[in-house]
Amino acid sequence: MDTTLLEQQIRKLIDFKASEFLAFATRLELVHLKKHEIWENQGKIASHAGFINRGIIRAYQLKDGTEFIHEFYTEGDFFGNYISYQNQVGAEVVLSAVEECEVFKISFRAIEELSDLIPDVRRFSEYIGKVKEKKLYDRASSLLTDTPEERYKELLRERPDLMRRLPQYYLAQYLGISPISLSRIRKRIFINKR
Repeated sequence: MDTTLLEQQIRKLIDFKASEFLAFATRLELVHLKKHEIWENQGKIASHAGFINRGIIRAYQLKDGTEFIHEFYTEGDFFGNYISYQNQVGAEVVLSAVEECEVFKISFRAIEELSDLIPDVRRFSEYIGKVKEKKLYDRASSLLTDTPEERYKELLRERPDLMRRLPQYYLAQYLGISPISLSRIRKRIFINKR
């Protein structure tokens, strides 16, 4: 089980001692998800967090048969629905593999236990929670105040990898527009670059 990427991402945030990282890593389980396989279903109480070693996971909400994409998680991203776990309520979001994924899985209970034993695990966990909260705020703000073209340009600037790895209809859903509108935006940007 190669935890190199995970260790690199954690060490960017917290300088774990080798023994502390080892204690954390022994609680991990490596999971392989097939394309379109569900990690967590809507209505189910979340019990685990994950770290993407390889692949893309899509977080979306279903309403009246329509999908509303919240986020895409790619290599090096941490994800999980701690609010569902903490409050013991069903998750509102589905987490599903967009492509084959390799994910490190750890239970929220294990994180809590490790947080009591290792202060850096607690700091790390709190930091991840704050980062997620900021991302949710920024996304909601963007959907309320930015034009679709501004959201597209931001996505292109911040996450260019998604442009080549995701189908256009996923990108359009994420941006809150139709695939036709996305095509028009792309065409307009292409023409303006010439």
